[in-house]
Amino acid sequence: MERIRFHHMVFDDEFLTARRDDGSEVRFTRHERTLLQVFAHRPQRLFSRGELMDALGSEASDRAVDFVINRLRAKLDDTGRERRFVATQYGEGYVWVAPAVQPAPRKVFLVIGPVVDGGEAGLAAMGDLAVVLQARTPLRLATRLSPGWRRGAEGAAKPRFSLEVRFRGEDAVLFVREEPVGRVVRTLRRKVGDLATAALATEIVDAAWEAMALGAPGAPAPEDPPIHMRMHEAALALDDGRGRWTANAGPLNRARRRDPEDARFAVMSALQAAAGPILATNPEPLCWATLRPLADEVERLIVGHIDGIREDPMLAISAAKALFLVQRRDDLVEPMVREALESSAAFAAALPVLAQIHAARGDLARADELYNEARALLAPGSEGDLYIVNLQAAARLAAADRPGVEKLFDELVAHRPAARAVEGRLFAAPRRWPGGPHLDAEFAALDRNMAFRMAGYQFFVVARYLADPEHRANAMEGVLDRLVARFGPDVVPDEVWAGLEGRLAHLRHAPVPS
Repeated sequence: MERIRFHHMVFDDEFLTARRDDGSEVRFTRHERTLLQVFAHRPQRLFSRGELMDALGSEASDRAVDFVINRLRAKLDDTGRERRFVATQYGEGYVWVAPAVQPAPRKVFLVIGPVVDGGEAGLAAMGDLAVVLQARTPLRLATRLSPGWRRGAEGAAKPRFSLEVRFRGEDAVLFVREEPVGRVVRTLRRKVGDLATAALATEIVDAAWEAMALGAPGAPAPEDPPIHMRMHEAALALDDGRGRWTANAGPLNRARRRDPEDARFAVMSALQAAAGPILATNPEPLCWATLRPLADEVERLIVGHIDGIREDPMLAISAAKALFLVQRRDDLVEPMVREALESSAAFAAALPVLAQIHAARGDLARADELYNEARALLAPGSEGDLYIVNLQAAARLAAADRPGVEKLFDELVAHRPAARAVEGRLFAAPRRWPGGPHLDAEFAALDRNMAFRMAGYQFFVVARYLADPEHRANAMEGVLDRLVARFGPDVVPDEVWAGLEGRLAHLRHAPVPS
């Protein structure tokens, strides 16, 4: 879809590609996209090499900047004597000189506006801050300087956040607001000369992250998602390119340093530690040796802030979730969830955790009922609904309810097709089962290292929580049947075979395929 045109080229909204008028397509590298985003946001502005180095990151140098500029010019057909896209200001830097012929709105993450009483110097400072902010958010998100922006005005941008700026002499007061409600989530004060800094940009983005991850204060509604789901959505919005869940690490660590006694950030740190091996890109296979230190850290964080946690139902639910994930403090987990249910309307947050507790004990039928009750509160196909679908499918897998698993798998893939080759493989049926999902092509795409990791993941993320060894075996059979048939029994970690307590012996002693 056309987003913005410069001369003979139409760029997509993330500057991943551009299409020439002759129909040919150009793809851009990460560094090229970064400079395109910086340039296109502030045409006709002179950027020094130092500013462009900052945008490219710590590995950049003067020569790296020049190299990326030359590659960009070649891809943009900007090779004539008169530059049409990127002009050189000798001894100073580079300027984007191409006019936007057909601008179109992109997804706006942050609008800087309204800007009050700043004059020309204030507007210039805000323009520079916009560039710094843009370099610290994903390319798919736009930071837009709009000094006269007003909430609800006809034709106005509808951002996720706004930054209202009011100048008083040499000082500026900045209000980070969550839109569309206009709730102030942080107030900052700076001297005019200190506005276009990386530190301020980081603080603004952190304020936005905190608002997304914690939600609005006040009593929870029945459909409100739990904190770990909010953290997941915040990570999706601010994905740093290293893996979605890891995008939470920076702002969360800074929040903990700012206020180490805040129970909210302690619980979020516990969730980050507990869920990290599950959600983040982890180069090492899951095993007890890596999980036990995380369990110690989670327990320390929760127990050290238990009084403040129990005063807030959503914090209590999230703390219980973290302790459940690391299998610690059973004396706290269920009481905290039940207290939250009795004292608040946080049903969509509490019911899935309570269902997981029932499934772990072996009451799989009650777990299924609770999952259905939670799903009834949520829009079908929403992130919260699909999160519960995965949990419910795991419980049905443990119950050997293969038709029920297949039904949930079909729901999941209908809303999220990519899940077929990711979450879907975890619910694969054994080869002997006449139904599905079989996913032969998806398993054929695995190499031995991926298969080893998958066997460990299935055990430590799905099966290990189940107290009944038969339920654990049910949860593991489909995946192990397919992995062993292709790679042999030693593709399964020894800790997994030990955790099955002799079940699935026919797979453990299967012959190595020729």
